[in-house]
Amino acid sequence: ARTNLLLTFSEVVQATGDGFVVYNWPKPDQASLNETRFPKESYLLLFEPWGWILGTGLYIDDIQAEMRVLRVEVVTFSLLVLLLVLPAALLASFVFTRSLGILADYADKVSAGDLNAGITGRFYGEARRLMQAITEMVANLKSALAYAENSKLEAQRLAEAAELAS
Repeated sequence: ARTNLLLTFSEVVQATGDGFVVYNWPKPDQASLNETRFPKESYLLLFEPWGWILGTGLYIDDIQAEMRVLRVEVVTFSLLVLLLVLPAALLASFVFTRSLGILADYADKVSAGDLNAGITGRFYGEARRLMQAITEMVANLKSALAYAENSKLEAQRLAEAAELAS
């Protein structure tokens, strides 16, 4: 059942001033323009000053073919980004986790009283700042303990001198 396409176009634009119409139409690039028709969607607009109907349309199978190409491009790009970013993220995670493990072991030794514990390894970014802060804190603690020990020895020397003087 064929409908009068121009009448359909006219009805659509008279109702709202513009709109879309889906219909079947032969493709102009076919070798022989036979009766094979393909779904096509057109946008129509009534140009009121002249009373003309302006329109443009695309074959739906052409749109679907472009969408397939676009899907392949998006998936390919996503996989490429994933293959480039994932190893870098895993490496960064490994380096950071390893650095934190070394720092945690060092902090455990210091908290157990080993102020001469060593810390080795390469630290980057925030892990480097944390390592520097911990080692500076241990150095300050060692200085404070040395000062307290010197003060204790001085107090003992003064007490012995006072005892001898009496």
